[in-house]
Amino acid sequence: MKSVSHIVWVETVVVVFAALQARDLLTAWGHSPYDRTGWLAFLLWLTPAVRMLWRYKGRGPTNRILILTALTAALTGGICEINFLNYVALAIAVVGRWPLAWKNEIAWLALSLGWMPVLGVLGAHAGLPVWLVDGARVVLGLMAAAIGTVLLPGVKKQL
Repeated sequence: MKSVSHIVWVETVVVVFAALQARDLLTAWGHSPYDRTGWLAFLLWLTPAVRMLWRYKGRGPTNRILILTALTAALTGGICEINFLNYVALAIAVVGRWPLAWKNEIAWLALSLGWMPVLGVLGAHAGLPVWLVDGARVVLGLMAAAIGTVLLPGVKKQL
């Protein structure tokens, strides 16, 4: 039993490390008009993780392959100063720490683009109005929240 709780602790540290690497999200959400609702999309996107945390009381299944991928992306993003890699690392770490069934994981990871500043960059380059990008962020966040509430019975076992 000690090894399982030790592994969960290490995987949680990877999530925290990825979050620290992606800390400039707060600046983007606070200063860019195209990213101002990113924080709301992020909170909605976190719904499956919160639900899994509540369900398993901090323990539960993890995906070690995704955790290792997240750690690699966070280290590479930090060394190369590529913010997008840090955001991706955070998304992968959260999904790896509280995994769903693999089909739901893919959707959950894809919907993480809703809270990343890249959506604002794409919207700005496409000439979309700010309100449309904001609306898209909220819709993507709600879709991610639906994965955590409607599709949660597809939880998988320890990898």
